[in-house]
Amino acid sequence: MHVSAALDVDVVAVENDDEISVLFEITAPAAPTSEPRPAATVQIVLDRSGSMSGEPLDAAKAALVSLVERLDPTDNFGIVAFDDTVQIVSPAGLLTDKQVDRRAIAAIDAGGSTDLSSGYVRGLQEAGRLCGATGATVLIVSDRHANAGVTDPVQLGGVAAHAQRHGITTTTVGLGLGYSEVLPAAIAAGGAGNHKFADGTDCA
Repeated sequence: MHVSAALDVDVVAVENDDEISVLFEITAPAAPTSEPRPAATVQIVLDRSGSMSGEPLDAAKAALVSLVERLDPTDNFGIVAFDDTVQIVSPAGLLTDKQVDRRAIAAIDAGGSTDLSSGYVRGLQEAGRLCGATGATVLIVSDRHANAGVTDPVQLGGVAAHAQRHGITTTTVGLGLGYSEVLPAAIAAGGAGNHKFADGTDCA
């Protein structure tokens, strides 16, 4: 930082009282070049059970497309979808071809019952493959309580806590008015993430 000062007169009479003005000029150093943010690893676990059919699933898919657009090609991204089975919609990896992910998202359709636990565990496995020094985030999007697989909040909260100790944070988003928050809230708490509610027609 450079500081300079200048008077508004050239000569000051020391034997007389007078007022003078002083101009201080401060020159700050050049701002440092903005460093790129560290690459993110984002793994989606999307509920595609029968109750998601229609507006909830359409809104979730639109939100995922929006997320893809906001991420950088250097970020890792993947999608696991679940009903009573688990489907890897987009394997976790660098987001080098967004069009591929947009097509994969568009092809997701609704299925059967809600085995959230199986979808979550598979999502953790995908995130774990790419979880580096900056960690990873698993985002669960669902519209209702689980009715298949492991449904105990304490047990799944423990799974989330174990993953968090290995650098994977879990956040949950609940859709629609019929949404039950007990299980997702326990997972988010264990995973040191957030638990959010969104209108099933607008979760972007």
